[in-house]
Amino acid sequence: GKKNPGTDAQSVLSFLDKVMKAKEMKIDKL
Repeated sequence: GKKNPGTDAQSVLSFLDKVMKAKEMKIDKL
């Protein structure tokens, strides 16, 4: 995507949020 500091930061935060939720789901399944 475009290299905009603000956009990149939001993308990273949203990505990390999805990863954390995914990990929580996996832990719950285990």
